Amino acid sequence: MARSIDEQVLEKAMKDSDFRRKLIADPKATLEKEFKVKLPAGVAVQVHEDSDRVRHLVLPGAMKGGVELTDDQLATAAGGLRRSGGSTCPCCTCGVSTHQTIFSQ
Repeated sequence: MARSIDEQVLEKAMKDSDFRRKLIADPKATLEKEFKVKLPAGVAVQVHEDSDRVRHLVLPGAMKGGVELTDDQLATAAGGLRRSGGSTCPCCTCGVSTHQTIFSQ
């Protein structure tokens, strides 16, 4: 399984003190150079280093437009399975056809 860019950056920063120093000083340029990517002009990158006295918590961006998922949509997005009747399958690993075969007997 491919590692995310975040995982790759963290791993490199933990092993390579020079990379870590550059990442803190100029994160966008360092990421572009080290990972051979070009970030969009309007994108800023900030690096915050935890210490014994300060911990950072990163939250995902707020949803634009205040759109919320219904409980059914959330269950489906989280990996729930749906029967044709609209209810969520009680089994987390079976497909609808398997569910119908096992539970209809």
